[in-house]
Amino acid sequence: MLSLARRSKLQRAINAYRAHFSHDRKKQVDKPGRLRSIDGFLADVLEYAPMTEIRTGQRTGDIRADRLVQVRGVRQFLVMVIAMAAMDRDERVRRAVQCGAEEGVDWVLLTDGREFDLYRVRSIDPAEARLVFSIDLRDADQDGTDADVLQYLHRNAAAYRGLEILWKKTIAMDPQSISNLISSTPVINYLQRALRIRYKSVFTKEEVLRSVQHVLKVAVPRNEDPQRTSNGSGAAGSNTAPGDPLRVRSTR
Repeated sequence: MLSLARRSKLQRAINAYRAHFSHDRKKQVDKPGRLRSIDGFLADVLEYAPMTEIRTGQRTGDIRADRLVQVRGVRQFLVMVIAMAAMDRDERVRRAVQCGAEEGVDWVLLTDGREFDLYRVRSIDPAEARLVFSIDLRDADQDGTDADVLQYLHRNAAAYRGLEILWKKTIAMDPQSISNLISSTPVINYLQRALRIRYKSVFTKEEVLRSVQHVLKVAVPRNEDPQRTSNGSGAAGSNTAPGDPLRVRSTR
């Protein structure tokens, strides 16, 4: 999404931002402190302009979006600054759904300045949210690769439909999407030929398809919709690696 040079610059900015809290990882920060931290993150790391592109959010019922990020008058995402450690996944999802649906903004970023959960909200009935990525800047294992994930939130990416690109990548790498491709006619034809050559036997397309469907039934249960949670339903996170650079956490 970003050029290599811009991504390298973003990683340096992330490293500098991380240095502010790395010396005391267990220090508790109050809400004003978290707001100052995220304002600095949005301005210094993601390069949005204070005041004009980083706006104060409005209260929506009992939920408040702390910041609204926009580029050229187009609303990109809402930011809710919360105490992540004190809030379980169900409550995070509920807040993301309510805030995004009532504000009419598709993207909601929940953060305490150190952990970042990005949700895609669909304002249907009932409204639902999908966790697209979750990243913890205190995680030393991610040092050097954070920019691969956070680049889609960068101003230069947002101005060129970065979040739309991120969403398409997420959908494309969904287990159900991959399952549909594996069951497609070209793949079945390839498997039929490969099996004939390897085992010197003839297999019908129906036999191959049944075998593939059996494998997929075990690997991707059809009654589940990975990484999706509707308002009011539960969600428990677990780290997954679906095959792209995004650190997606499933909400199964």
